[in-house]
Amino acid sequence: MWICKKCEKSHPAVPVPGCKECNTFMFGIVRCDKHMVAFYCEHNKSAIGTALYKVAHIAMPGFIHRWIRGLIYKSERVGRGGRIFEMYKIRTLKPGSDGKMFASGDAYKFGGRFLRRYKLDELPQLINVLKGEMSLVGPRPEEKRTLDVIPEDIRRTILKVKPGCTDLASLFFFDEEKLLTRSEDKLLDYWGKIKPIKFVLQAFYVENRCFSLDCWILWQTLKRIIKEIF
Repeated sequence: MWICKKCEKSHPAVPVPGCKECNTFMFGIVRCDKHMVAFYCEHNKSAIGTALYKVAHIAMPGFIHRWIRGLIYKSERVGRGGRIFEMYKIRTLKPGSDGKMFASGDAYKFGGRFLRRYKLDELPQLINVLKGEMSLVGPRPEEKRTLDVIPEDIRRTILKVKPGCTDLASLFFFDEEKLLTRSEDKLLDYWGKIKPIKFVLQAFYVENRCFSLDCWILWQTLKRIIKEIF
């Protein structure tokens, strides 16, 4: 623990190599609710140590914060039983374009289109799986406003289980962006033609889910991604 000089409260420290003289941290980074500050051991008087301290104190906190914030996109989704949670994705769109279902070419960040096309932007959802908010296989998590407009019986069925990283609907519409390229009104065709089928497939999965079906969906998803990339 380390006391932040700004808020005078004790917070956990992120250690960097230890000082051999006092067997404590040589320097480290402390992140509290309002501040990100650095400290270093008084025994460390070397030029290298001083330089490292200055880098940690001035550059590293801001760099780490901005890097993580710019890399991960968080969006509220509805989980099992209607519980709201934050779903993670790799940010593929430029600032101001987040949340767009159909983005134009200039809205993508460098490499964003590739990540989105091959579903690689979904990888951070493994964090949601580890947190117990999602499972590997299950109906894709939806926003609350989406679930509010679907039939009550389908909504109740979908919310019986944890949302997943992949499902039957994801497999069936793996190339949905390609399917909509020729559409004159992508939004209308998506909600009028594709989304209703997705909901039916999700409800079918919930009513028929089993270990063998989950394994089959995972295997087919992996095969499809590898096939598309190579």
